[in-house]
Amino acid sequence: MSATPRLLSALVALDGEALVLHPGDLPYIASPRGPVDLASRPLTAAALDALIQELLPEASRLELMLQGSMQWQAPPTPRFPGERFTIVAAFVHEELWMEVRRQRTPADSEAVPEPPPAEPVPSAQRRTALSSAQPRPMSAEPPTEGERPDRRKRERRMKPQSGPDDLHVPSADELWSGDDNF
Repeated sequence: MSATPRLLSALVALDGEALVLHPGDLPYIASPRGPVDLASRPLTAAALDALIQELLPEASRLELMLQGSMQWQAPPTPRFPGERFTIVAAFVHEELWMEVRRQRTPADSEAVPEPPPAEPVPSAQRRTALSSAQPRPMSAEPPTEGERPDRRKRERRMKPQSGPDDLHVPSADELWSGDDNF
């Protein structure tokens, strides 16, 4: 029997945000009231593999094996109207983690209309707008102490501290005193 419908039902019933699955840990639902354990025993690698086989299409399983991570948006299902689920899986330090994330879709009466698409601006108008842009005027007030750059630091960075004739490369005897103990 499939565990997926029961897991998704628990996720929705507990108003959870995600179902977190990791071998060796108790499977749990991340909810606004805190984590809710779903089992009394840790999840096994075989059980997680069975869930992956059940939940994910072959292309997503292949992506997980080749890339080390994947994300797949499950299609809407009549069993959970107004709910969308995204499955995210990744190998973290060679251990597989999987989350089933829940997104609530607004009801038709609550749907917010999409804003109209922006009118495209022809490239000639963009170039004109950019070339006619004026620089911001500088303030007539001198900068405050916090805004004023430290001129001495800038001058030190710009001036060479020593010339090529001042370069001295120490000998091996100067670098190491012969004492092998560091």
